[in-house]
Amino acid sequence: MSGHSRLSPSSSSRWLHCTASIQAIEDDLESGVIVKDKRPDNIANPAAYWGTQCHTISEMMLLGKSSKEIGKEVPESLHDDELNLTAEAYVGYVHNLMRIGSILMVEHRVNLGRWIPNEVVNDKGEEEEQGGTADAIIVHLDGTIDMIDLKGGMGMVFAKDNTQLKIYSGGILDEFDMITDIKKIRTHIVQPRRDHYDVEEYLASDIIRFMDVMVESAAKEIAVGHPVTVFAPSEKACQWCPRAGYCEAQNGRVTADIVADIDSMEEEMEIVDPDTLTIKQLIRVQAKSAEIAGFLKSVEKRIFERLSSGKKTTGYKLVQKNTNRKWASNDETLAKVLADMGLDDDQIWASKIGTISAIEKQLDAKQKKQLAAHITKPEGAPTLAPTSDKRPSIQPALSQKEMDELEDKG
Repeated sequence: MSGHSRLSPSSSSRWLHCTASIQAIEDDLESGVIVKDKRPDNIANPAAYWGTQCHTISEMMLLGKSSKEIGKEVPESLHDDELNLTAEAYVGYVHNLMRIGSILMVEHRVNLGRWIPNEVVNDKGEEEEQGGTADAIIVHLDGTIDMIDLKGGMGMVFAKDNTQLKIYSGGILDEFDMITDIKKIRTHIVQPRRDHYDVEEYLASDIIRFMDVMVESAAKEIAVGHPVTVFAPSEKACQWCPRAGYCEAQNGRVTADIVADIDSMEEEMEIVDPDTLTIKQLIRVQAKSAEIAGFLKSVEKRIFERLSSGKKTTGYKLVQKNTNRKWASNDETLAKVLADMGLDDDQIWASKIGTISAIEKQLDAKQKKQLAAHITKPEGAPTLAPTSDKRPSIQPALSQKEMDELEDKG
């Protein structure tokens, strides 16, 4: 289905809470405050385009299409190893969930008309039922469902309380309610590029309650419009909002977290020295860091867009990024030129063994197992993460006593 969806499940983390954002975005689009990028997708948003291509390859693989058919549909698959390996990892994950008698549905359309008004308009100007597309759904004979969502990006996505997946789950339960008694549904996030696989299980009754209470009420508020709707900025709600960076509600929330009284500021904002903060204060600031960083990134984007349109902005200008030198001629021409200068082949050509991904692509399953003995994965350096992160905690390199001694010496 093509067309515009007001209440897309993918943006539900915003509109479920910040109900006023829907009309505000539409008003800004109409007035020209928000300008749609008319460039081709692969240029306007390369990361999103890459993800779309990865989903297409994955779908074709699950449907049993040949490499030749895939290459014809997605030419990038012929030379992008990471694209193929990401799709292969996802397909393998889906296949591992299959059982005898299970039914697999790929890129399945999920209808949500039971809870959300029909506000999707197709190319013919006709209303179509509100919904979305689930990457893969597996219905098992024991009354459980697995719903798998492929994420091709690098930003970590989690299954727990993921509103997009919960809304899809509601649509799936509604569809299969008359066919079989579904008691549980498991939502899966498959993110091969981050080696991240996350699962959350819900009771069917809990999902239906979420749809009846949260989704339907938010949809009704948005349908009524002002003054019922409200702005409710948050880290998740603002992350991908088109109004991020100039929204007054977001600005008020973020600046209030940075300083106690924004109105008292004159020329400059005083930045507090972290060493003067207590551990409780440090944790409070850290909890807001992602939201503040997202706000600052949105502000930078807005200034960049202003300068790109030819408008001047005091204190900032557009400059060219620093780049590295690269050869302007092809390898054969360069090799001849360098040979004429007296360099031999060892000085001209540098060779090294291929990457693990590139080598594995040429091997069968048995050969990959043999190769595993020659592959190692180094431990990642310690990094800060919220306690909700499912990765296990690591022990500090020093004991508390040793850390206290070092602090006393410092």
